[in-house]
Amino acid sequence: MRVENLAWTGYPVTFDTSISSTGGTSSSYPPSNGCSDSASTTYANFTSSKQQERHYYYNFNITGISDFAEISSVSCIIRARVGGTNANYIGYAQLCVGTNGKGTETTISATSIDEPISLSPGNVWDLSDFNNLNIKICPNRTANNRYVRFYGANLTIDYSITYYAITTSSSAQGVTISSSASEVESGNSVTVTVNANSLSNLIIRKDGADITNQFVGSSGSYTYAYSNVNSDTVFTVEKIPAPGTKLYTKVNGTWTGVSKAYVKTNGVWVERTDVDDIFVDGVIYLRQ
Repeated sequence: MRVENLAWTGYPVTFDTSISSTGGTSSSYPPSNGCSDSASTTYANFTSSKQQERHYYYNFNITGISDFAEISSVSCIIRARVGGTNANYIGYAQLCVGTNGKGTETTISATSIDEPISLSPGNVWDLSDFNNLNIKICPNRTANNRYVRFYGANLTIDYSITYYAITTSSSAQGVTISSSASEVESGNSVTVTVNANSLSNLIIRKDGADITNQFVGSSGSYTYAYSNVNSDTVFTVEKIPAPGTKLYTKVNGTWTGVSKAYVKTNGVWVERTDVDDIFVDGVIYLRQ
């Protein structure tokens, strides 16, 4: 098993007009100015309306995170300022999935002018949240003509991917077994292929357990798909006795026909002459 720790970093790339309020924007300081990181020196200007609460949304367009990743943490820093030093000159910012808030709103207050502001992202994240992750900017809710200048934001997603080793081996002469990958992300799938001139009486095992439940086949190749990998896994292929009436046992990894067999009867081991009929259908036998 191998764990790789990774991070996605980025800034808002799109101002989403489909869910943002109409009005309150400026052609001199347009919303597109906010499509930048928190080090930007240009800004978008948003003005409040007491009659109608206004929300403005920017999308991060997050790509490249594996579907099998585990999220460790999410953090976001914005740069914003309000239009004055009076205590009621405030605005708000929040991470959202669509328009639904994630974590709590953060106040853009008079004391945060020109300063980076850390948003509260919450603790529980699902990979699907990143399909439509936005940042919401909201100017003052109780007064007219109070503005927020939004410069940009930096989002960081820390995550990890667990990889499991896939090992294959064959104990049958002239038979090969291979996997589609030697290492697989946790939760992903792998394909195992057996090739031989004759596939008769071959069996595939995963970590020692039979996974084919039957002889592989008669000729050519056999493919087995194993999904939702969640551990280091060993696949093997081996030759087993042909169907018939003879009794076999494995000695040093090789199936060998039994010449003599003994059965304990009333506490005494007695040789059975009918070796091939030693087991009775429908009877469960326990190893002692």
